Amino acid sequence: MMQAGRRRGGGHGGGARPGSAGILALTIAFAACGGSGGSPVKDPSGPAASNPVAPGEYVASVCRTLVRWYEEVGSAFADSEAYPDWDRPASIRAALLVFFDGLQDATEAMVVAVERVGQPDLPDGSDVAGDLEDALAAVSARLDANRAAWAAIPLSDVQPAASIEGSMTVVAEQFEAVHVAVARLDERSPELRRARADDPSCQEFERQREGTGG
Repeated sequence: MMQAGRRRGGGHGGGARPGSAGILALTIAFAACGGSGGSPVKDPSGPAASNPVAPGEYVASVCRTLVRWYEEVGSAFADSEAYPDWDRPASIRAALLVFFDGLQDATEAMVVAVERVGQPDLPDGSDVAGDLEDALAAVSARLDANRAAWAAIPLSDVQPAASIEGSMTVVAEQFEAVHVAVARLDERSPELRRARADDPSCQEFERQREGTGG
């Protein structure tokens, strides 16, 4: 959901990016995820599941949601690519705010979509789902704080590499936090562990982790 004062969009052209290897590794991975034209993460008409679902269905639905989240984040990065002159502070700020806006919109929608999956049909299924949802909500909150911190940096302090690296490091850390939260499903039951190992969407989600250097 778009918050007040946030929007996605872009200008024209392209320019050289800062030379940080860590930033480039992350942005290349985002670029590879974007432009797929896949379905948005959020389905506004879909209510939360009222009944427990089979563990395999639960895991598959979560992983499909997270794969689509990566695609949406890639699209947000593609929007930021439209800004030229990455050696100019004003252009850097505009481009990164477009990316952070799109990233936050996708993440908020992802959290809602995972909540709508419901809970696995296990004795502690409610706790399993609640723990995952809490972890993803915490990621969303940290990304939103990161976006706000970037927006508050005085334009005179925006540098082509140094100012960006801290914010993008936070982004990378939160992507890793999502993967860790999903991996913890393995500890909750053998059914969830087998489903995560066998499901094609979960395998794709892990390949995306490798692409972002996690």
